[in-house]
Amino acid sequence: MTSLFEPFGLVLAEAMSCGLPVVAYDCPYGPADIISDGVDGMLINNRNVNEYVEKVCQLIENEELRREMGHAGIHSSQRYSASSVMPLWVQLFKDIING
Repeated sequence: MTSLFEPFGLVLAEAMSCGLPVVAYDCPYGPADIISDGVDGMLINNRNVNEYVEKVCQLIENEELRREMGHAGIHSSQRYSASSVMPLWVQLFKDIING
């Protein structure tokens, strides 16, 4: 993901849930909250195109690394599953209603 600003990169969590390792710029507000660098994806210094290309090529060339990060991504993406997130939304609305 090459966004320069990203409040929450849902595409990252979606890709991870499919077992895809992700590469993203470490832009303000988002990717660093989703990606564990070197575990389930890679964070790149913001706007560093050369580093981005290097890390994508590393994943292309290293099947074992892709598989390891992909499996880790499946696990870590569960933080954003409906069963994890929906109870938080329900509680938020209950708290709002009950003041």
